[in-house]
Amino acid sequence: MADAGNRGLFKTHEDINQGWIPNPGSLVIFHFNEGWHIGILKTWGDTITTIEGNTGIGNDRDGDGVAEKHRSQQLIYGIVDLGAY
Repeated sequence: MADAGNRGLFKTHEDINQGWIPNPGSLVIFHFNEGWHIGILKTWGDTITTIEGNTGIGNDRDGDGVAEKHRSQQLIYGIVDLGAY
């Protein structure tokens, strides 16, 4: 992620709090108690919509499919915004 950060592609929760808005298709990185997870951003708002693999309909940690998820921005660790490249 260091190279992504050097190119201005990696954004933190601080950037989000300052009003920065990512592009659809950005990679959203979450850090939960169980570990790391990633999704592809579909829509942005107080609640974001992502497409995520290794998941299920509920809050399955080790799901067996791909699903659309709705999550709070507060859960975001960082974002790699490929649209900024």
